[in-house]
Amino acid sequence: MKKTKISVLVFLGLGFLFSCKEDPTPYQSYNGWYYTGGDATVKDNEYATIDFDIDNNLNVDGDVRITSDLSIKNDLNLNTKGKGIIDTEFENDTVRINGDMNLNDSLLIQRGFVILYGNLNINSNGVLNVSDGAQLQVRDDINHNGRLYGTRNLTVNGTFYKNGGSFSQSEPLTIKQ
Repeated sequence: MKKTKISVLVFLGLGFLFSCKEDPTPYQSYNGWYYTGGDATVKDNEYATIDFDIDNNLNVDGDVRITSDLSIKNDLNLNTKGKGIIDTEFENDTVRINGDMNLNDSLLIQRGFVILYGNLNINSNGVLNVSDGAQLQVRDDINHNGRLYGTRNLTVNGTFYKNGGSFSQSEPLTIKQ
């Protein structure tokens, strides 16, 4: 009987130990920024390098760098003070944003192919720069009230609404309607 009690206690103890083990699903990025699923928020004065899928929205008030082939399930929101760089390892790596992109600050698409399935909203303080080594395809509309650079690497399947924003006139803009 005593041997059975000890075996049961050891078995229960091991079960408890494994059930209390830290969940391995949180993704860790640089500088201690963690993502555990759902909305991802990079707060003011935080820096995150993201190389994994985001299950919902990516909200940025700090600095973010996207470095690989990935998907954002809903919106990318660069809020005031939110700065972003998309710089994938290879030019043909694809970043998919399944909702809208809302820019209240600056985004540089350095390298990679970005497909935006929703609207691109460049607000009055927003800046978007699409470098020569990158491509941006907007499947819906552009609402443009900020600054836009690199239009030769930008394709719009919807309507381009220029609401007082500026862009480099010397570069062509491809609009497919």
